[in-house]
Amino acid sequence: MTTMVSTLHDVYKEPELRVGDGRPLVWRLLMNTPRLSVTVLENGNLIMDYTPVSDWVRARRVSLCSLYMSAVASVDAFKAARRRELQQSAVYLRENIFTDHRENSELLVPGAVLAAGAFLVGTIVSNGRNWRGARSNGPAVQHLLGGLTTSFPSKVVTPLVLASVVLSQWVPTTWRNFVAVLQRDVLPQEFTAQWDSLYRRVYVEGVLQRSGQLRSLLQETLPELCGRYRRLLLERAGML
Repeated sequence: MTTMVSTLHDVYKEPELRVGDGRPLVWRLLMNTPRLSVTVLENGNLIMDYTPVSDWVRARRVSLCSLYMSAVASVDAFKAARRRELQQSAVYLRENIFTDHRENSELLVPGAVLAAGAFLVGTIVSNGRNWRGARSNGPAVQHLLGGLTTSFPSKVVTPLVLASVVLSQWVPTTWRNFVAVLQRDVLPQEFTAQWDSLYRRVYVEGVLQRSGQLRSLLQETLPELCGRYRRLLLERAGML
């Protein structure tokens, strides 16, 4: 019992002054505690720092700062990459599609407005509600035309075709460049080759060639045919 009292007396005995009179007192129990740092400031304030807690807080702070800096760097890199992509896209469009200065400055905006109007006209024409009366009460030709116009392929193709026709006539250089870029850089080469073959076989060798032959035939035979009918009419009228 005497030993315990003496031990407690040693622990809680009168504290020693760390700096001088009038300064905070540091207990021996605190001074001898492992991993506990006790500091007395010049103004008399006492600072006690538990080293494991301080190390853990410092590590978490450094980790959060590193995570924040990494996130900021990632966001900046993403913004820079997107900015470069936009600049490269603008340069690509300017060098490959929008090459005509006159069309870009004077015709492109009105052409885009007209193409949008043509697209809306195509959607109106292919709307089934606009053909409901003609398909139910009209003649067979209107019924067939309404059925073809309001079919699903027509609803997709008609607005695009009308808008394409307007752009091809209003800004022809830009439209040709757009089609060339679409065939060269966007669509698969096999599809482009098949489309070119089909276009050449159906339109160039079919429609254009047949229309040219028909035009030549009319130019050769129409004057003679008109002359025969004119003479026939004059003979019947008794003027010959």
